[in-house]
Amino acid sequence: MLVKLKRCELIVNDEDFLALMSDGCKGFIYKTASKSIIVKFESYTQTLSSYMYSQINDNWGKLLRGFKLEFKNGNHFDYSRENLLYTRIYKSSTKTLGVSKTNNGNYASKVAYNNKVYHLGTFSSEVEAAIAYNKVLDLLGVKNVEKNVVDIPKHDYDRIYKTIRFGTKLKPDEEKVQSIYDNIPIEYKKGKGWKLYSIFGGKKITLGVYNSEYMAKIAYKEFNEYLHKREIGEDMQCTHFNISSLLNKLAKAKISL
Repeated sequence: MLVKLKRCELIVNDEDFLALMSDGCKGFIYKTASKSIIVKFESYTQTLSSYMYSQINDNWGKLLRGFKLEFKNGNHFDYSRENLLYTRIYKSSTKTLGVSKTNNGNYASKVAYNNKVYHLGTFSSEVEAAIAYNKVLDLLGVKNVEKNVVDIPKHDYDRIYKTIRFGTKLKPDEEKVQSIYDNIPIEYKKGKGWKLYSIFGGKKITLGVYNSEYMAKIAYKEFNEYLHKREIGEDMQCTHFNISSLLNKLAKAKISL
């Protein structure tokens, strides 16, 4: 499939183009400085490289953090699957889940889960802080949540994992929690969880409240799929948000979907 943009001609497989349209793609933007393609959706944007990674790996909810994309034929506009080569890398950045750099050069790690925030301590390296984040999720028995991808040898990962220790009781702190997903309309509500919302007729309408950001992200994807199918006259059974509740809220606000 050849998609003509203002400054280039974009190449994608037919199946991926159809997937983009199904997910609510509204168009593309070419960033000259970074030579990247940005996909415009209804209420958020995403790079085409990360979208294609999720399509190829058939697991959009666990997007690889820290990857290098190479084009086998050298054409930066050829996003056909056979031309894409993803290489896992690990680089220091504040985008590591639950990790932030402190003023003294160390790395602080924390986890937000089940309406609570757990501060795990500070570590000398971002790798240790990232693994601490993963370990505490395991200790808390958290499932269906995104973890850090740490691209180091397994034996080194296991060694660091075993050496990390927490207090006898993880104590949550009360504070405002910032979502790790900048492109998803969710916000943390103390005592409730992660509230997913959308804007209808200039009003913020709640779609649901979830224990984790990951589940809210799944619900948001399902919500956009529902809107697309509704637009083309198809039915869809929703499992991650209550469509009846949404329609009732819109009816009370005198807003049509």
